[in-house]
Amino acid sequence: IQQTIIDGSSMEPNFHDQERAFMNVAVYKYFHAPQLGDVVVLIPPVEPSKMYVKRVMGRPGDTVEVKNEQVYVNGTPLKEPYISYPPQYTMAPVQVPPGQYFVLGDNRRNSNDSHFGWFVARDKIVAKVWLVIWPPSDWGVVPSQDLAKQLHSSALNTILSPLAQPVAAAGN
Repeated sequence: IQQTIIDGSSMEPNFHDQERAFMNVAVYKYFHAPQLGDVVVLIPPVEPSKMYVKRVMGRPGDTVEVKNEQVYVNGTPLKEPYISYPPQYTMAPVQVPPGQYFVLGDNRRNSNDSHFGWFVARDKIVAKVWLVIWPPSDWGVVPSQDLAKQLHSSALNTILSPLAQPVAAAGN
């Protein structure tokens, strides 16, 4: 576990400039890959001398699109109660390349992130943001946003919907 300082407003309303947080550097190294909805510390390809804090919105193989003020992953519109304002831009569908991740800032109106055309290599995702520790008024565990559950639910509904169609009884 290491400390990080939030720099800038790209993750508002959930993280604020100069907040301090603990990040878990072991979770992605030893336990599992980054998950949709995780808030991560990363080294961006556009500024490799800096570290950014962003939310994982697409994994290798996922297709991400932004339209009608909403983010779509694999064709499913995501419900994002953690953002204050929807994106004011559109982005054509892009498939996340193998070994790469698509990230967005929660402040969709002010964030240098993957909607500008770049991805983050798996080995450039340094840690998962775990606990805000400063200022004391913001202290708390970073809530989990399991966006993958929305994708699984949407896929399951697509599979089951033909089964839910009324069937005429034979022999009437």
